[in-house]
Amino acid sequence: MHGPDTSVALAAVAAGIDDAETVLEDLVDASLLRPDAPGRYSFHDLIRDYARERLHSDEPDVETHRLRTRDWLLDTATRSASAFVPGDQGASDLAGADRWLSDERVNWRGAFREAVADGAHERVLALAKAMHWYSDHRGTGELWLEVYTAGVAAAGALGEWEKQAQQLNFVVWVYVARHTNLPQAKRWHRQALRVAQRCGSLAETAWSHYYRAAIESRDGDPAAGVVHARRAAELFREAHEPMNVVLTMSYLGVLQQRQGRFDEAVETHRACVEQERALRGSDRGVALENAAQLVLRLADALAGAGEHDEALNVVAEAEELLGRGSANLLSMAGHTRGRALVAAGRLAEARNQLAGAVESLSDPETKVAVLIEIAGLCDRVGDHDAAVRHRVRALAESEGYESPGMARLQHDLAEVLGLSA
Repeated sequence: MHGPDTSVALAAVAAGIDDAETVLEDLVDASLLRPDAPGRYSFHDLIRDYARERLHSDEPDVETHRLRTRDWLLDTATRSASAFVPGDQGASDLAGADRWLSDERVNWRGAFREAVADGAHERVLALAKAMHWYSDHRGTGELWLEVYTAGVAAAGALGEWEKQAQQLNFVVWVYVARHTNLPQAKRWHRQALRVAQRCGSLAETAWSHYYRAAIESRDGDPAAGVVHARRAAELFREAHEPMNVVLTMSYLGVLQQRQGRFDEAVETHRACVEQERALRGSDRGVALENAAQLVLRLADALAGAGEHDEALNVVAEAEELLGRGSANLLSMAGHTRGRALVAAGRLAEARNQLAGAVESLSDPETKVAVLIEIAGLCDRVGDHDAAVRHRVRALAESEGYESPGMARLQHDLAEVLGLSA
């Protein structure tokens, strides 16, 4: 086990016993384990180190235990992540799958690293492939960069070129949406597109154009992004993937909004929401989260178009779809509601909404932009000290990223704070 704690199920697999809970409780009674959250137990670091030493000195077949535990963690993580696949392939119990992946993250990540070191390419690739939809709104950029770059290497070792193109596209996504590093995104994109075209994969070529649209938008050229988004949609149609056509057209609506074409964006998003409803075969997997994101994009376009009352109603519709959902998506809903409230002149409510939303946003550029929005609201209500604090935090949060958008935000912040040369 790689993490600071264990579940009963993991302990049973690691030890190769059936009644692990009784043994764990005996260790608690002997003050060798601590009961933490229900069903989880943790070690003191010194006891953990001593137990590891005893295991290697007293157990004649440590490797059997290691591989059994490694494989169980990888299989369970892969199965749990697969619950997030849209449509009938996914599972209805996202909460349980999400909870397991979160609780055991350090352990399954450690098992993944073991598999990489062991050259277990099939297991590495299976997990990396399964994580696609789960990673959309969960986990950190560092985690997904590790997973997907390992997936690229595993697919290459197996000669699985379409799957390698997929993993390359996922790495591009990390650099665009989580690390905001456009030079790296462009470098990986060139490789992804080359591999996708070489192996003749329409779907992965389409995804390459989709992510190129995101790169162009972050690079300050949404018009070029529109060209790539339209090409992606054409390819998804040719590949007979209608839901991916909808997702791509929804992103086209985002690009239209960034060009100031609000009425067109609203029309595009309305059409996408209707098409998604018609295509959704069930409320399983991550389908409702995808639906909520499309609805939130419509709400954001409505707020931009000045239709703030309708935007607020549409945000409420998205939140109903989400339920408890992912923290990132709920924060996106709070951000959109905050923008609509600003448009309606309800500044105090807007400030509260944005302040509640900012902590769980996973997109660094959006997070910095929201902090700047909050600072502006603070200025408008006369709370200038709070405005300075939010701008200073925004400047700190913006460090280490490479995109024109982030550079502009940094320049504006430095100028307002009186830090520019």
